[in-house]
Amino acid sequence: MSFGQVESNPEYAFFSKLFPYVLPQAPTCSNMLAEQNIRRAAIDLCQRSRVWRTTQHPLPLQNDFCEYEFEPDDGADRVQIEWVTYEGRRLEPTTEQRLFHCDREWPKRRGCPTHYMEMNPGYIRLWPTPNDWLSSFAPPTAESTNETVASCDSGPCSVVVRISQRPRLDSNGMDSQVMEDHYGAIVNGALSYLMYMPGKEWSNPQLAQQYEASFVAGINKAQNQAIDGNLQPVRTTKYGGL
Repeated sequence: MSFGQVESNPEYAFFSKLFPYVLPQAPTCSNMLAEQNIRRAAIDLCQRSRVWRTTQHPLPLQNDFCEYEFEPDDGADRVQIEWVTYEGRRLEPTTEQRLFHCDREWPKRRGCPTHYMEMNPGYIRLWPTPNDWLSSFAPPTAESTNETVASCDSGPCSVVVRISQRPRLDSNGMDSQVMEDHYGAIVNGALSYLMYMPGKEWSNPQLAQQYEASFVAGINKAQNQAIDGNLQPVRTTKYGGL
């Protein structure tokens, strides 16, 4: 089993679950090729819509430079960081280049964090480095165990990260709820990719364009769902005198 595969997880659905919707439209297509294109469509959907999200907290400090490691779900890669909070306060995104442009001594600054960046893949760096991180996070010691490095007994947890993610290139499935919600778009994307392939029994560029248009519409729908939180937007009306 490769690193991107998950065998037993009730919240994980295999791409092969969509075979009945793809294979009848692509005669003689192998299961392996069908799965490759289903995965490709799922990756594109999640990459472009950012609909598959996860929240991680609290995050333990990794080193003296106040970097916090975050990990996508099993079988997933991160798309981007959606937001970061410190002690319940929303931080602004920035980059190392921007900080150097404003302050050459930025790595030495300490205080209440106002910004975050991803200097190294998979790690959140806060700026300025918080003075009081020890109040919420105890650094590892010789006596510490692997059980608990961080504690958050009261109040908001120090660092909370929300990320969007996509299936890994070697994964055999994805989050079951995301697949259930958007299986039609994924199927349309997979069929579009397959029918654009030249010299196959199922090749059909004209039909591929139709599936592609439906796939794009499905991505837009997923993107709106990610923005609205899968809730019906509340529309308000202003009345005079109130």
